[in-house]
Amino acid sequence: MKTKEVIISCLSLMTTTILTLGQSAGTRLWDFTASPRIFVDPLTGETQQLPAYTFSSPAVGADQTIYFGSGNGKFYALTPAGTEKWSFQTGAEIQSSPAIGSDGTIYFGSVDGKLYALNPDGTKKWEFPTGWDILSSPAIASDGTIYIGSRDKNVYAVNPDGAQKWSFATGGYVDSSPVIGADGTIYVGSFDWSFYALNPDGSRKWRYTYGVGPGGGSGAGVAIGLDGTLYVTMGVEPRKLYALRPDGSKIWEFTFGSPVAFTYASAPVIGSDGTIYAAANDHKVYAVNPDGTKKWEALIGAYIYSTSAAALGRDGMIYFSGDLSLFAFDSHGVKQWEFVSDQYGAAGGITSIPNLIHPGIIYVGSGNGKLYAVKASAGLAESAWPMSRRDGLQRARATGMVVRTLNSLAATASGSSLNLVANIDPDRSYRLQTSADLQTWATVTNLASASGVSVLSDAIRSDARQRFYRLVTP
Repeated sequence: MKTKEVIISCLSLMTTTILTLGQSAGTRLWDFTASPRIFVDPLTGETQQLPAYTFSSPAVGADQTIYFGSGNGKFYALTPAGTEKWSFQTGAEIQSSPAIGSDGTIYFGSVDGKLYALNPDGTKKWEFPTGWDILSSPAIASDGTIYIGSRDKNVYAVNPDGAQKWSFATGGYVDSSPVIGADGTIYVGSFDWSFYALNPDGSRKWRYTYGVGPGGGSGAGVAIGLDGTLYVTMGVEPRKLYALRPDGSKIWEFTFGSPVAFTYASAPVIGSDGTIYAAANDHKVYAVNPDGTKKWEALIGAYIYSTSAAALGRDGMIYFSGDLSLFAFDSHGVKQWEFVSDQYGAAGGITSIPNLIHPGIIYVGSGNGKLYAVKASAGLAESAWPMSRRDGLQRARATGMVVRTLNSLAATASGSSLNLVANIDPDRSYRLQTSADLQTWATVTNLASASGVSVLSDAIRSDARQRFYRLVTP
């Protein structure tokens, strides 16, 4: 008896990317140079053109467009090949890292004190003024609310239309960037030696005080585990990594770093096995077990005193920037390679937190005015919080699930049924469609999932030799 062979293929949303086949890890794929910043000497009045450093960590949209801010006050959108799509001028330098909303709106802050919302074509949607500089990066809630801190000592909640929802006053600068728990709680650090948990209505849930003194701390960096545990690096000297329960009670603390140099706290990240990684100002990167014990520490370099949060690869690689270089360490703490940027005096080094996208490309900025695309050995790790702002969209919001390749579809056959797993944007709706010829498509069902994962089954039809599936957005 003959059996009929049925071919089933799954198509994800079509996106543009660049070919990296044949390139070894650590290879520069391309670089983009931002226009210079204008510096006026306060003593002589002379004007100089200097490289526009990039502290902003790039965000990557669903169509693979790369967004980042620059020291020249411009916000850029680049194609996956590194060419400029558009730029938008603000009133001062941009250190804030952008976040991308469900409708493609890009949000970021500027040192001119404003939170900006731009359309995907680069036109301004709105601007929201605060009372002072913004170095904080925005987080986006499931209802579209944008949270951001300001040096006017406030945390702001802004509606998607640009209207203020509420503000929460702290006792110091809020340069730290808010993150959002799966239940909607907002977590953020302040220079007033406090780490705050805020309810979605702006009321204080709890406050964790991590130091005392007139100088104030340097904020906090946060990663959230699958069980809601908060892993927080707080700005004390020496550095401390805390594990806190969602109610604010301490599970453990781990001391690391130099007791003398005053620098910002780099945010921790979480590996697929639960290991927490954090870098400090003592020339080292640390791996910490989920119980708070040290797994290992590795020396980065003799002159490395400032390091970024890491981005974790699916193959266990750990990527982070420090001074002049982008580093790659394996999961055992052994350095595999180092990418050195084109230097411009002391300001030429790598300066931004790296963003690792699923095709295996690292985007990172530098003090010489360049944004680099560097080949990685694998895409982003599937863990609760594998990079500083959690994923390429940089919404900094936990979902209770691991980060997966966005807009992807996988299928496995089980008897007469086909089991489909769709990894989708939790803030968007989709249609699952099927076709026998890639020409005519029919909708099977509508998809939406707050966790970003939708699981369903479809019958395998015996009258069709081949069948294709795809995800589409309205």
